[in-house]
Amino acid sequence: MRGNHTYIELFNFPKEDQEHINIDDSQALPELKKSGITHFALQVSDLKKIREKLSPNYQCSEIQKARLGLFSYFFALDPERNQIEFIQRNNI
Repeated sequence: MRGNHTYIELFNFPKEDQEHINIDDSQALPELKKSGITHFALQVSDLKKIREKLSPNYQCSEIQKARLGLFSYFFALDPERNQIEFIQRNNI
């Protein structure tokens, strides 16, 4: 869904993929293959700068390019271990 610069992505995973994923905390990778709301995302204009500011104090994954290449992203964990995704559109 899309409207007024707001996007909602809904994913469906086959039942066999909905098992709890073991995540290495040092990488703060997302736990996406489970039921319910798993995270929210913020679109930023300088992904690298945001990650550099957050990584000294928060667990952050590496910056990755999305499968279709339209944007790059990383995940961070807040103090309560909520997952926050930061995204930046790529110039294609």
